[in-house]
Amino acid sequence: MRLAFISSMNGGIGTYTFNLLNELSKFVDEIDLYVFSSPRNFNNAYAKKLPPNVKLKLNENGSLHLLFKLMVSIGKFRRYDILHINYASFFPFALFVKLIWHIPYIYVCHGCPQPEYEKGLSKLYYYIEAFSVMPISKWASRCINISNYGKNLLFNRHKVLSEVIYHGISGEFHETNRIARDSIREKLCIESTDYLVLFVGKFSRYKNILTLLDSIPYVIANRNDVKFLLIGEGELYDEIIDTIKNIGVAEYVIIKSNVEQICNYYLASDLFVLPSYTETFGLVLLEAMASKVPVIASCGGACPEVLGDSGLLFDPKDSEELACCILKLITNKQLYEQMQLRGLQRAKQFSWKKAAKHYLNIYYLVTLDNLTKNEWKNRH
Repeated sequence: MRLAFISSMNGGIGTYTFNLLNELSKFVDEIDLYVFSSPRNFNNAYAKKLPPNVKLKLNENGSLHLLFKLMVSIGKFRRYDILHINYASFFPFALFVKLIWHIPYIYVCHGCPQPEYEKGLSKLYYYIEAFSVMPISKWASRCINISNYGKNLLFNRHKVLSEVIYHGISGEFHETNRIARDSIREKLCIESTDYLVLFVGKFSRYKNILTLLDSIPYVIANRNDVKFLLIGEGELYDEIIDTIKNIGVAEYVIIKSNVEQICNYYLASDLFVLPSYTETFGLVLLEAMASKVPVIASCGGACPEVLGDSGLLFDPKDSEELACCILKLITNKQLYEQMQLRGLQRAKQFSWKKAAKHYLNIYYLVTLDNLTKNEWKNRH
């Protein structure tokens, strides 16, 4: 089977792309990867560790640049058996390939775009993405979602049916490594007796990091041995810096734009917080649970679905409730240990191997159906 995989190496979809392709490469003969990514992400470990039968064919800085390059070289895509597309804005390309060369495609909906939370050119791109979700889903041979929340949202907004394939968790996230924990905490100047609360994600409005910042004064009013580590970057960076200064919590907050071996930062932490307004999945939840770090997440989107009973939930608009959840876990040792064990067991239910098997089954069914249809057309 010859597969064209069109995706990104940025953020959570980059993690998805790398880990899924590592598993798919064990069963698919030939995989050509067409991605867009920032230069830093292109040069990171993902691109360097791709399996031998996964060939990086194109990498562009932006999705529209990649779309243009794909349209220019559209004739080359007649050699593939199926396309795997992860962004709705590639609909024109997918449709032409399907109509001209009769090559089927599957579309994976990683979340209904939220342009209302974006600004500038990003806002325009997200409007294009949102506008494209319905047509690319309608023409797809199969439409995949990454959670039941996403499945229901896609149907309610666009009346499109989809099936759910959950993400997995990679083996680099593990529950114990005392040396790594101590090393990171020493680097961050965190005392061994301090509690470290971690956030990992894009500094964007839908990630709702400002609510986390608003919770800090409530926490430190009760405990002055709690520190907060924010790992990420994005449009809100300057606003976050200003907010930290204005509310007088600079000595309690550490910001890292980019780190290597993110798994070690989970190990160095005592709590993980995801305050997003909505998440279609939330890979960071699995990463924290697999690292035996108790999770506090908003009740928005798929967070309750991913966590089950393995974490605490709060209203994403209520910073005081978030502060209460943090203090509750810090002060209740029995609950803390219970969330550690539940999270660890919950994370084991998700695997990239399981996800890859589901995708492979769909690939074979779609290509077989396409061959049958083409054979019937040729006969008639």
